[in-house]
Amino acid sequence: MARTPSLNNDHIRASYEILLSLNLAFAFSYGITMYNLTQVAYSKGTTDGYAFVYYFLRSAVRINNLLHLRTSNPVYGRLPNPGSQVGVDFAFAISTIGLSLILLLFLRFLLRARSLAVFANAIASFLALLALPGVYLSIFHRDWKQPTMSPIWAIAAPEFLCIGFLFLLYRWRPLSAWAIGFLILLHYCFWLPILWRNANAITPLYEVYSPRVFLLIYVVYGAAWLLYLKSSPRIATPMERSNGSSKWMLFSSALALGALAALWLPGKPYVLVHAKDPESLNIEMWRTDCQIRCPVYKVTIQGNGTVDYVGDHFVRDRGPKQVVITKDQIHSLLVDFDQADFFNLEDRAFAWGFHTSRVGVRIAIDGKSKEVWSDAYHIGSKSGLQARFVEATVAIDKAVGTDQWVKCDEGRCGN
Repeated sequence: MARTPSLNNDHIRASYEILLSLNLAFAFSYGITMYNLTQVAYSKGTTDGYAFVYYFLRSAVRINNLLHLRTSNPVYGRLPNPGSQVGVDFAFAISTIGLSLILLLFLRFLLRARSLAVFANAIASFLALLALPGVYLSIFHRDWKQPTMSPIWAIAAPEFLCIGFLFLLYRWRPLSAWAIGFLILLHYCFWLPILWRNANAITPLYEVYSPRVFLLIYVVYGAAWLLYLKSSPRIATPMERSNGSSKWMLFSSALALGALAALWLPGKPYVLVHAKDPESLNIEMWRTDCQIRCPVYKVTIQGNGTVDYVGDHFVRDRGPKQVVITKDQIHSLLVDFDQADFFNLEDRAFAWGFHTSRVGVRIAIDGKSKEVWSDAYHIGSKSGLQARFVEATVAIDKAVGTDQWVKCDEGRCGN
């Protein structure tokens, strides 16, 4: 019976550290996701924010594929369409939880040093309360300077200063748990309505609902911190970890790393220039119509260099035409598609536009085949994989010389 209080304190401390890690991980995940997706929403065709958005939505596509879920909105907008909303929410949630487990391992390793325990624990506790509001303010106020944010800053800035002052004061004259609880309640009463209203409104076309679940954890963290302070008036040094607890923590972190790698890292690459049978190569490229009469045609390239062109609409010559390109030109095209990591591309995570031309490529070689489509104008990040793919399609036009058949002297063809 005498050991019961110690066990309760250990459980309280463990719950507090888990919630602390979740809140810090949530603030980071929410911040980077909201920042990049909002950049995409306000961009005009291309922005560096697309680089993150592509990888994020590719992870959502992988989850939807695993769960055999299809899109509920097949009409592409100017933003990518990974399919079911389930994949988007799970991608955000799994990434946040995985990051929190790695962060928890780091915090426990850091807090093993008694000289750092008091200082690091105090900073992390206050940071967990301020991180999410700080992320929200820095993103919306700094980048777009919305007028509605000014009154929020007028209250938030003094609050942040007061919390900083109380943190310094707490090091010499600790406040009671009741006093801290009252201050946390005021903090939540101001921020929760703001954060709840905007927690899932990340973009005009895509809403991520899982942040609201983590926002509830943000509230629970405040209660856990108070309970932790009440059980230990001064922020105590860390409890001793058993070997079993340490092994479980290492296992959980390894599992988290595996999950993050499966979601975010590319698959096994297939290098086109190292194909076993180059003669089996078959490249087909299509370009579609747009709102202003874009050329519609198809180009087919064989491994021996033979090229077939067939025009459809808004071209100078509908053909068919046949030319031959050199093996060096073919090799150069394959290098371009390898730089775009063609066989690992996920076009459901690409950027798309309204009323713009599409370009599609199908490559078959060594018994492997893949087809990828992209918007020809909205190409995502200029240094991203989608941009490299579109650049490779332009290289096909240059190698084949399609301008002689698709461009008219007076501008756009009218047929």
